[in-house]
Amino acid sequence: MKVFEKSLIVVDDKTHLGGRGCYICPSTKCAHKALKKARLEKALRTEIQVIPSADSVLGWLRKKGYADDHFDR
Repeated sequence: MKVFEKSLIVVDDKTHLGGRGCYICPSTKCAHKALKKARLEKALRTEIQVIPSADSVLGWLRKKGYADDHFDR
């Protein structure tokens, strides 16, 4: 994930965007922990206005083939 235009968080799976980024483990438990405001702000070193939902991020990861059910066991 990357901060884009100082306020929008985007998934950068190809790592083409510049700037600070962070990795989110593709499991439900990890995603819910990682997507807490304080954790993202610390990892990305910026204030964040809108946090994406864990379900939307995990859905995108599964669609792209990055998240598998074996991560949640």
